[in-house]
Amino acid sequence: MLLVDASGKMMRFAKSIFEERDKPLKKPPNVHYYEDIMNVSETSEKVTEDVVDEETNNWPVEAKSKEALDEIKYTHCVLPLRVYKDEEYVKPRNVNAALRNSMVEVLFSVHHTYLGIQTPAHDTFRANIEQIKILKQDQAFDETSYSHANVRSGPIAAKTFSMKHHIEEDDESESRHQKICLVKGKEKESQTRPEDKKESGNEKRSTTLAEDTTI
Repeated sequence: MLLVDASGKMMRFAKSIFEERDKPLKKPPNVHYYEDIMNVSETSEKVTEDVVDEETNNWPVEAKSKEALDEIKYTHCVLPLRVYKDEEYVKPRNVNAALRNSMVEVLFSVHHTYLGIQTPAHDTFRANIEQIKILKQDQAFDETSYSHANVRSGPIAAKTFSMKHHIEEDDESESRHQKICLVKGKEKESQTRPEDKKESGNEKRSTTLAEDTTI
């Protein structure tokens, strides 16, 4: 759940998309014999298949994974990720695009496992995603100073960069700059200007900047 390296601590979230069915569904026969097709009688044994639920059967996957989906859809069913934008459900095929460069609110539960049979015995924790709400999309970063710098002049000695936030209050627009600390592609707020530290009275919410995630 927590990843620790030289740059600090980061939290990793997980979500199981497929769940094993309580009872496997009956697959259709792989082979149909010509004699059975041409000599159908009332006494012939009729082989039927169970109907796969629409959610699992039409789950969006890449072409190279379609065969694998066809293989497991009789033993497993999908558990769609609960992703919402403006209180509207985001369909599975649109989730990756919707989460990319977005600020989100994540509701999660902590799953604890004690591994006593291993030496030494230890505990593991996993943050399971229960729901994601998209707060802001297309959070672009100003990388002008990076893109215009001469690449042959050496690495840029910059640990922070600015991200501009636009907030509207009482029909007045104001901007505030926050210094964002770059931690291996993970952005987190490290410092805010003193004049911007105002209490809004609203309930505080934990937010994170989502990256491109494969669902």
